Amino acid sequence: MYCDQITKDCKPMASTSIKPVPIIIVTFTGNDTDCPNGDCNTSTVSTRSPVQNEFVYSGTVCNDRDKVCMTGYFCSNGQCLPELNIPNPDAFNPCDQLRCPQGTQCDTNTGMCEQFRPIQPPVGPVCPDNSHYVACGSPCPRSCTNDGCNLPCIPTCQCNTGFTQASKTDTRCIPDYQCSLMSGINFCLNQTCPANHHCIEGYCNANVCPDIVKPSIRNGCSYVLSRNVNNCLMFDLDCEPNVQRK
Repeated sequence: MYCDQITKDCKPMASTSIKPVPIIIVTFTGNDTDCPNGDCNTSTVSTRSPVQNEFVYSGTVCNDRDKVCMTGYFCSNGQCLPELNIPNPDAFNPCDQLRCPQGTQCDTNTGMCEQFRPIQPPVGPVCPDNSHYVACGSPCPRSCTNDGCNLPCIPTCQCNTGFTQASKTDTRCIPDYQCSLMSGINFCLNQTCPANHHCIEGYCNANVCPDIVKPSIRNGCSYVLSRNVNNCLMFDLDCEPNVQRK
């Protein structure tokens, strides 16, 4: 039994299994029968190691000055109370104990489950080998098969020094010394086009179609030869999906 210092009632001590830690030895001034009407302050407080088949008790009266309590307990208002593992606010992560539904992930700032969207690093325009991006370049540069045009400049891919665009319909950049080989090939030699059409480097194109020029290049995109709804040859952009634009 022990005396509750607040209510002055004698209460049974709750026992736990034996542990190899010091235990509290408390001697009362009164006994169980006169405790309710008497002063049950402790006269001595000491510690010793537990022996076999002995129990240690929580709720033992302690001395606030000496704070004599078993390991895992602390002294508070004359009572030995179990220590609590209080999370450190500075190191608290709201996602540590949280499981989010499939396809979502926990936001460490809010503890909210957010839709999972993997973000790829930003990429620039995808220019052909032996070329580079320029903010102001010709939309129809000189190639091995034509002289180009004088249209206003656009953001585009431009061949490096010592390289030239292969042809009007081929944006690859080839070494200058190979241009004579490219210009000497007649791609339209065996091509027969419908009426009101003409052959451009092996492709039939309507006479009313505009000239073939490159559009402004964008991040994550490359040039690709295509046809529009009127079946006219044109350069379009082939862009990678799920790319974060710069």
